[in-house]
Amino acid sequence: EGPVMGDAALTDGAVTVTLRLRGDSGVTSGSLELHYDSTLVYQDAQATPTLVDVHMGTPGVVSCAWTSQGAEEDPMRLTLTFTGAKNGTHSFDVKNIRVYDANYQAIAQEDVSIQLYVPCSGEDCPAAKFTDLNPQLWYHEAVDYVLANGIMEGMGNQKFAPNVGLTRGMLITMLYRYAGSPEVSGRPPFTDVKEGRYFYEAIVWADQNQLVNGFPDGTCKPDAAITREQMVTVLFRYVQYLDQDNGLRADLSAFSDAGQVGNYAVEPMQWAVANGVIQGVTDTKISPRGTATRAQTAAVLYRTLLGL
Repeated sequence: EGPVMGDAALTDGAVTVTLRLRGDSGVTSGSLELHYDSTLVYQDAQATPTLVDVHMGTPGVVSCAWTSQGAEEDPMRLTLTFTGAKNGTHSFDVKNIRVYDANYQAIAQEDVSIQLYVPCSGEDCPAAKFTDLNPQLWYHEAVDYVLANGIMEGMGNQKFAPNVGLTRGMLITMLYRYAGSPEVSGRPPFTDVKEGRYFYEAIVWADQNQLVNGFPDGTCKPDAAITREQMVTVLFRYVQYLDQDNGLRADLSAFSDAGQVGNYAVEPMQWAVANGVIQGVTDTKISPRGTATRAQTAAVLYRTLLGL
């Protein structure tokens, strides 16, 4: 992780992007560019260092340069405000970052990518076309996200079926869509995955990228209900596949049923709890072998994928 970090938030209809330095980074000067969705309208910027220059570059780019008397005492903190955000995922990419210490020695820094999902309001909601979705319920924002990004689809007849259970094949297909449905070749090693089924290419892709291992009897069981521990294991492997594992792990001992977590799923469950991907079904139970509905899965995917 480099010295420059960032996040985005939606407040009173406006998007704020905050860029800041780690307090112990040693950075005293630098410059960067923030590339943003051209549908947004840049309004202004506020910064904490004593010497800061912020100006518009080409359309969709804000450039910033700063100097500071000492990063630890006066860390760079730049907050940019945008309006005009529409429903959907907005990306902010911090590029051409050049940062230096007090001796003007360069400090390594990779590009930073920030994403913000802007929920819908009223009739523009992706969920509005489904007769069995209630915009007042807890799943609304997550379901809108997975629909807007093509991760999940309806079940036909204007139904989303939020309370229908999810299968293993369904989850793998959702991740495959999120990955852009890349072309695949070859055959999966599983005896119960036949060409022509909706999940066939997705399982070929997942197998080739070590996202699913199958069962000792040589099956994948794509039509079986997926358990909570199976779900987070596939998601954890996908995050690692993208090299996005932040290393956070939680102690599961607070859950009385932690001993029921399969050996293969212990670290994925620790990751999921630490990152808020899943929560206990109660304060003391994690229910690793419980199943998940489509609405619950939308929430888990929302929490996982939005941070990638």
